[in-house]
Amino acid sequence: MAWIDPKGRLHDFGSTHIMAIINYPTKFGVTSQEIVDAYYKYDEKMGIEGRARHDIVRKVVENGFTRIRFHKNYVSVTVKDETAFPWSYSTVKWAQYLLELTKDKYLPLRIYSLCDENLMEQTLSHVSSRRLRTTYGHSNFNFQVVLDIRDFGVDV
Repeated sequence: MAWIDPKGRLHDFGSTHIMAIINYPTKFGVTSQEIVDAYYKYDEKMGIEGRARHDIVRKVVENGFTRIRFHKNYVSVTVKDETAFPWSYSTVKWAQYLLELTKDKYLPLRIYSLCDENLMEQTLSHVSSRRLRTTYGHSNFNFQVVLDIRDFGVDV
């Protein structure tokens, strides 16, 4: 499970997406109280992968994060708006990095857009070979793989 943050940095927290948000809410643009309220609303135990989790992850994606989940035969990607994916600079760099790791140019990427609830499928090779461009008016995107949680700006 991984995230690409709004600055184009790839983060793998080594846990579920929701646990990363619960552990570091401000880094994802939510508050601890919003998380508690969402779980209370659905009468779910904190950290459960249910309806509260869906709402919380949706808010984080709407804040500009890209959610990435690796499955056995494909990678699922959740974005706010499909116009930002798969052609953003950070996404193309991530796909190139993943292609180097997997050597599987036909690996399917199932890309879900929250904005219009559209699901599209691309191959890793198609996304990684796109001409690089920046999105949202940023010309200084700097894709990097973050291996240490402290690089995400979290006090340990």
